[in-house]
Amino acid sequence: MTRYLRPEVFAVTIADDVAVLDLSSDRYLCLTGAVTDPPGPIDWDRLDPSSALVRRLAEAGLLFDRFVPVDRATPPRPIRSVLHDGGPDRLHPHDLMHAMRALVDVRRALKRPGLSPLLAAEPRCSVQTDTPQGAPEQAARGFARILPWLPIDGACLVRSALLFRFLQRRGLKADWVFGVRLWPFAAHCWIQHGEVCLNDDAERLVPYTPIFRR
Repeated sequence: MTRYLRPEVFAVTIADDVAVLDLSSDRYLCLTGAVTDPPGPIDWDRLDPSSALVRRLAEAGLLFDRFVPVDRATPPRPIRSVLHDGGPDRLHPHDLMHAMRALVDVRRALKRPGLSPLLAAEPRCSVQTDTPQGAPEQAARGFARILPWLPIDGACLVRSALLFRFLQRRGLKADWVFGVRLWPFAAHCWIQHGEVCLNDDAERLVPYTPIFRR
């Protein structure tokens, strides 16, 4: 019988291992040595039911009996960053307003456990499908000047959630990317637009393989 990844499960191969992000349980898994077939890209929507990989995924409870369309594409690795470009000389009052509203959004989401509340929040304004060239980069530079003054602490997850929501409230589209590395295991996330990282150094992201994009 054909089996499929559950809709809330995302996976990526790293050498002969498989890293998994299960959003429903807010956990990462590593299936060591799960890739035994000849190397090549795996179509996660059309898994070979006879493969050893499917058996390992089934044992971990990651498979589903019905196909549900899910966008599993990830963006290219960023090749440059705007983190140290310097922000605008003056900030528009609307930017401060959007930043404070993003802060309220994130704080509300953090009151609930897990990653899903942060990911589930939808923008309250329409996000432009055709984002103007350079607009997210310019907005991120301005947000970088505001971030140190926001009364909230947190690592990459909270910083990325804040910037993501800020851009949404500006009507701008960008990708919230989650990446993993193995041996030693580490997970990280960042915001990027095209091949430009908006809140981290591109060089720092080299060890991480993107696994999920919001």
